[in-house]
Amino acid sequence: MLPIQRVELRVGQITSVAPHPEAEKLYVLQISLGATTRQIVSGLRDFFPAEQLVNKHVVIVANLKPAKFKGVQSQGMLLTAEHVHEGQTTLMLIQPPVEAAPGELCIALDHPAQLQGELKIQALQKIVLVIKDKQVTADGLTVVAQNSRQPLRADIVDGAKVK
Repeated sequence: MLPIQRVELRVGQITSVAPHPEAEKLYVLQISLGATTRQIVSGLRDFFPAEQLVNKHVVIVANLKPAKFKGVQSQGMLLTAEHVHEGQTTLMLIQPPVEAAPGELCIALDHPAQLQGELKIQALQKIVLVIKDKQVTADGLTVVAQNSRQPLRADIVDGAKVK
């Protein structure tokens, strides 16, 4: 089994964005997964105005063990691609295919998910996700929305790390 097969990646839609009450770099996001909604705390404030995020389709890690960030619970992690060049950081949201519905599972191509409960952040950090040809890859395999088999994307340079 590949490590990526243990990660529950889901398509979500950001329904609301609020500044974190205690941290100036964090947002508190409400993300619809179709039948459920998750609250995720994310460090996007330096990169995106709140109004630019509302209604965006994104990809989240849905089986990450919940954690509190300065007193606010986060029930997952939003995936972004990051590239640092000459001290400048570029951050892009990972984009699911247009036809992917909130809640849809994302997998490594031809490697179905083998979910085994909650993941600790340390286990997630060992999985190498990078951008190649504007697509998310894991262990050299393209990561796709399960139903459409279309790739997750980010308009950023090759080698950008997905976090």
